[in-house]
Amino acid sequence: VRYPAPGSPGLAAEIRSLLGGHAVAADFGWGLDHGTWSVLCHVFPEADIPVVQLSLNVHLDAPAHFALARRLAPLREQGVLIVGSGDIVHNLRLMDWRAPDEAGNAYEWAENARSLVNGWLEHGDTQALTDEAAYPPALHLAAPTPEHWWPLLYAAGAAGADEPLQIFNDDIVGKSLSMTSVVFGHDALFEAV
Repeated sequence: VRYPAPGSPGLAAEIRSLLGGHAVAADFGWGLDHGTWSVLCHVFPEADIPVVQLSLNVHLDAPAHFALARRLAPLREQGVLIVGSGDIVHNLRLMDWRAPDEAGNAYEWAENARSLVNGWLEHGDTQALTDEAAYPPALHLAAPTPEHWWPLLYAAGAAGADEPLQIFNDDIVGKSLSMTSVVFGHDALFEAV
């Protein structure tokens, strides 16, 4: 897949400034991760918007990722779209590969995790969203590794406390994979997508 979106060294510099003491290195030769181009190619198929992709620091915990997202929130006021691409339910080890696209027959733990996280989002419960020590077993099964979970924290952390949100594409397929999507604020963008 080719998604030749231009970068933005100016935006990258602003991000480095907003993140302050956190080490941010620019790499203009790496290319975009599948979590970036696989989403943007549907929303901006012409690849005509500048894209800056951030890597996830594996040495940080959920509260630290959320705190970084809060520092990035001013970018939204400048019209920067912050996209966190991951999954609330992403357990490929337990996926039913005989019916990978079949919805409506999720594992109970997967449905419980999806419902719980959706509730946290709908009620603005960022404490529950970031309190890793209190995550129930269903959430640990739903997100056995954090790289698909943490992007949600960036989208939620960059959103304002009272912004409306819309949850869509909220099915679980293959019993253990959801592509649940959340848009914070910006109703016009949601309608365009």
